[in-house]
Amino acid sequence: MSTMNTALKQRHLKTTLENVIDESLSTIDDLDIQSIAHLTGNKGKRGDDSDGDDINHNNSIHGKRARRGILGTPLTWTNPFNERHGPKNALSGWAVFLGFLALIIMTSFQLQYHNLPTPVLTGSDPLTGQPHFSEGNVRKVVHHLSSNIGWRLVGTAQELEAKTYLIRELESLREQSRIHALQHPELTLPNFDMWVQVDDGSHRFDFMSK
Repeated sequence: MSTMNTALKQRHLKTTLENVIDESLSTIDDLDIQSIAHLTGNKGKRGDDSDGDDINHNNSIHGKRARRGILGTPLTWTNPFNERHGPKNALSGWAVFLGFLALIIMTSFQLQYHNLPTPVLTGSDPLTGQPHFSEGNVRKVVHHLSSNIGWRLVGTAQELEAKTYLIRELESLREQSRIHALQHPELTLPNFDMWVQVDDGSHRFDFMSK
């Protein structure tokens, strides 16, 4: 007898809890229906508009299906760029995307900037002995032209000094190439052909006599 009373009490308690849960979920469903009606322009007047009844009916069915399973509605992914969630969420989504894109660009630039090849300081390869382009030699020539000689205006002594200096440097490179060619006949070395243009400073203006 006591066992039967306990079973009846448990069944009654279970029924009471289910009724309370159903009432609570019904209240939540009503709030959701009113919110949807407000967004769609329906002020919650049931029976006046068939669309509003369809919305209420669909949400009621959805609420019943949700109560049959796990309490509450299923979790869904929301798009941050969706305008339904307001301009603030959309702007925050774009800000995250643009910030991530800027980070990728800055990282790529830093990697490219710090991974430049090492300048060559010698005029020949230390392993093979073959002459090659040297950034160190270029810096030396440019430094002498800009710092030691200075401005090289036409007809000045600085222009003549610069021309003499460049001819001397080219003749030195040609001599080095000739010596390397004799020492290493198996190597392919550049051939030098020098041609120096010497101006007399005079100008011909044929159009002035016409």
